[in-house]
Amino acid sequence: MSTLPASSEEHAYGTEVGGSIAQSIGGLAAIILAILGLAQVFPQYMVAIAALVVGAALIFKGGNTVMEYSRVLPKTSAGPGGRSAIGSSVSVEVLAGVSGIVLGVLALVTVTPAVLLPVAVIVFGAALIASSGDSSRLNALRLAQSKADDTLQQVVRESFSINDGAQVFVGLASVVLGIIGLIGYDWTVLTLVALLVIGVSILVSSTAIIDKMMTFVRG
Repeated sequence: MSTLPASSEEHAYGTEVGGSIAQSIGGLAAIILAILGLAQVFPQYMVAIAALVVGAALIFKGGNTVMEYSRVLPKTSAGPGGRSAIGSSVSVEVLAGVSGIVLGVLALVTVTPAVLLPVAVIVFGAALIASSGDSSRLNALRLAQSKADDTLQQVVRESFSINDGAQVFVGLASVVLGIIGLIGYDWTVLTLVALLVIGVSILVSSTAIIDKMMTFVRG
């Protein structure tokens, strides 16, 4: 069974922590911008900038998932299936992040933000739904390495299952809000609400929080 050299593993862990911090900052910034927009502080600018921030946070989230898998997979028997999970995670989250950034920039410089930004939250919501199982797969690998007893492992699995369910709910809510905004209802408020809940989801699901839980399990 191959393992990463200590220095490589430390570097990977440091990069992972940095990605987690960036993801958390992105989620928090999106929450603040959405709240300011809902408080009628330049709402059309806030919604576009929040879409940019969420897009960047999703890119960090996808990259961070890759770093976590690269740190965990060498220590397990996971093979092509695990690496396939990495590819799908990065494709979905990074693609959605890049799309959100492009749509946010276009919304700032064109006269069609009422179309572009609801589309952005639909894309973000779809990405959250598609990637909802990534954390469970990753942490199943981490649990396999831990020495925790069966009861504690079951509790942790249930916690991650709840997190995945919440992410799916946020994704569905964002898609619905985006579609209603496209139909012609108050798109600014609906999009800001969608970005707010997405920001909360990104912040809550940041790998910094998951790392703390896994440290407890391994301890």
